[in-house]
Amino acid sequence: MPTDNNLLTATGQSMYSIVMTTALSRLLVKDYEGAWDAFIAIYRIMDPECKKECKAIYEDTTTSLINIGNEQTDLYFIVYETKMKKCEYLSLKLWDILEAFSTSLYNKGYTVFVSNRPQTRRSDPKELELMLAKAKYGKSEET
Repeated sequence: MPTDNNLLTATGQSMYSIVMTTALSRLLVKDYEGAWDAFIAIYRIMDPECKKECKAIYEDTTTSLINIGNEQTDLYFIVYETKMKKCEYLSLKLWDILEAFSTSLYNKGYTVFVSNRPQTRRSDPKELELMLAKAKYGKSEET
Protein backbone atom coordinates (compact mmCIF):
# COMPACT_ATOMS: atom_id res chain seq x y z
CA MET A 1 0.00 0.00 0.00
CA PRO A 2 1.62 3.29 -1.06
CA THR A 3 2.27 5.80 1.68
CA ASP A 4 4.50 8.78 2.32
CA ASN A 5 7.29 6.75 3.87
CA ASN A 6 9.80 9.58 3.92
CA LEU A 7 8.28 10.47 7.28
CA LEU A 8 9.71 7.71 9.42
CA THR A 9 8.10 6.62 12.60
CA ALA A 10 10.17 6.39 15.74
CA THR A 11 10.50 2.65 15.10
CA GLY A 12 11.89 3.19 11.61
CA GLN A 13 14.33 5.84 12.79
CA SER A 14 15.44 3.60 15.61
CA MET A 15 16.01 0.64 13.29
CA TYR A 16 18.16 2.64 10.87
CA SER A 17 20.03 4.27 13.74
CA ILE A 18 20.83 1.00 15.52
CA VAL A 19 21.88 -0.93 12.44
CA MET A 20 23.91 1.92 10.88
CA THR A 21 25.66 2.50 14.21
CA THR A 22 26.40 -1.21 14.50
CA ALA A 23 27.75 -1.39 10.94
CA LEU A 24 29.94 1.67 11.37
CA SER A 25 31.29 0.72 14.79
CA ARG A 26 32.14 -2.82 13.64
CA LEU A 27 33.81 -1.42 10.55
CA LEU A 28 35.91 0.95 12.63
CA VAL A 29 37.19 -1.86 14.89
CA LYS A 30 37.99 -4.00 11.84
CA ASP A 31 35.26 -6.59 12.49
CA TYR A 32 34.57 -6.94 8.78
CA GLU A 33 32.34 -10.00 9.02
CA GLY A 34 30.18 -8.33 11.68
CA ALA A 35 30.03 -5.12 9.64
CA TRP A 36 28.97 -7.11 6.56
CA ASP A 37 26.20 -8.79 8.58
CA ALA A 38 24.98 -5.34 9.67
CA PHE A 39 25.01 -4.09 6.07
CA ILE A 40 22.97 -7.13 5.04
CA ALA A 41 20.42 -6.15 7.70
CA ILE A 42 20.38 -2.55 6.44
CA TYR A 43 19.83 -3.74 2.88
CA ARG A 44 16.93 -5.96 3.94
CA ILE A 45 15.08 -3.20 5.83
CA MET A 46 15.92 -0.50 3.31
CA ASP A 47 13.25 1.43 1.44
CA PRO A 48 12.56 -0.12 -2.01
CA GLU A 49 13.83 2.99 -3.82
CA CYS A 50 17.08 2.97 -1.83
CA LYS A 51 17.37 -0.77 -2.40
CA LYS A 52 17.24 -0.22 -6.17
CA GLU A 53 20.12 2.27 -5.93
CA CYS A 54 22.24 -0.05 -3.76
CA LYS A 55 21.38 -3.33 -5.48
CA ALA A 56 24.38 -3.38 -7.83
CA ILE A 57 27.04 -2.91 -5.16
CA TYR A 58 25.28 -5.32 -2.78
CA GLU A 59 24.97 -8.09 -5.37
CA ASP A 60 28.53 -7.53 -6.62
CA THR A 61 29.85 -7.95 -3.08
CA THR A 62 27.72 -11.03 -2.42
CA THR A 63 28.84 -12.66 -5.67
CA SER A 64 32.49 -11.88 -4.97
CA LEU A 65 32.26 -13.39 -1.49
CA ILE A 66 30.68 -16.56 -2.88
CA ASN A 67 33.43 -16.84 -5.50
CA ILE A 68 36.12 -16.44 -2.85
CA GLY A 69 34.54 -19.32 -0.94
CA ASN A 70 34.53 -21.54 -4.04
CA GLU A 71 38.28 -21.36 -4.57
CA GLN A 72 40.01 -24.63 -3.82
CA THR A 73 43.29 -24.61 -1.91
CA ASP A 74 45.14 -26.94 0.41
CA LEU A 75 42.64 -29.11 2.28
CA TYR A 76 44.02 -28.25 5.73
CA PHE A 77 43.95 -24.49 5.31
CA ILE A 78 40.89 -24.01 3.11
CA VAL A 79 38.66 -22.54 5.83
CA TYR A 80 41.36 -20.27 7.23
CA GLU A 81 42.54 -19.01 3.84
CA THR A 82 38.98 -18.42 2.64
CA LYS A 83 38.17 -16.44 5.77
CA MET A 84 41.32 -14.33 5.41
CA LYS A 85 40.60 -13.60 1.73
CA LYS A 86 37.01 -12.62 2.54
CA CYS A 87 38.17 -10.31 5.33
CA GLU A 88 40.75 -8.73 3.03
CA TYR A 89 38.10 -8.17 0.34
CA LEU A 90 35.56 -6.78 2.82
CA SER A 91 38.14 -4.45 4.40
CA LEU A 92 38.22 -2.54 1.12
CA LYS A 93 34.68 -3.03 -0.20
CA LEU A 94 32.72 -2.13 2.95
CA TRP A 95 33.78 1.52 2.77
CA ASP A 96 32.18 1.77 -0.69
CA ILE A 97 29.06 0.03 0.62
CA LEU A 98 28.88 2.42 3.58
CA GLU A 99 29.08 5.39 1.23
CA ALA A 100 26.50 4.00 -1.19
CA PHE A 101 24.00 3.02 1.53
CA SER A 102 24.33 6.22 3.56
CA THR A 103 24.15 8.43 0.45
CA SER A 104 21.01 6.69 -0.77
CA LEU A 105 19.32 6.91 2.62
CA TYR A 106 20.31 10.57 2.98
CA ASN A 107 19.09 11.51 -0.50
CA LYS A 108 15.70 9.95 0.23
CA GLY A 109 15.42 11.83 3.54
CA TYR A 110 15.82 8.86 5.88
CA THR A 111 18.98 10.05 7.60
CA VAL A 112 18.58 13.79 7.98
CA PHE A 113 21.25 15.55 9.98
CA VAL A 114 19.20 18.64 10.81
CA SER A 115 16.22 18.98 13.10
CA ASN A 116 12.86 18.53 11.42
CA ARG A 117 10.98 19.55 14.55
CA PRO A 118 8.49 22.37 13.90
CA GLN A 119 9.29 25.76 15.31
CA THR A 120 7.40 26.26 18.57
CA ARG A 121 8.20 29.86 19.35
CA ARG A 122 7.86 32.94 17.23
CA SER A 123 10.07 35.95 17.67
CA ASP A 124 7.08 38.28 17.90
CA PRO A 125 4.70 37.86 20.89
CA LYS A 126 1.74 38.74 18.65
CA GLU A 127 2.60 35.88 16.28
CA LEU A 128 2.90 33.51 19.22
CA GLU A 129 -0.52 34.57 20.43
CA LEU A 130 -1.99 33.96 16.96
CA MET A 131 -0.35 30.54 16.75
CA LEU A 132 -1.77 29.52 20.14
CA ALA A 133 -5.24 30.80 19.23
CA LYS A 134 -5.17 28.83 16.01
CA ALA A 135 -4.12 25.67 17.85
CA LYS A 136 -6.74 26.14 20.57
CA TYR A 137 -9.74 27.36 18.58
CA GLY A 138 -8.91 26.28 15.04
CA LYS A 139 -8.93 29.83 13.75
CA SER A 140 -6.35 31.01 11.28
CA GLU A 141 -7.07 34.73 11.65
CA GLU A 142 -7.45 37.11 14.50
CA THR A 143 -11.15 37.80 15.25
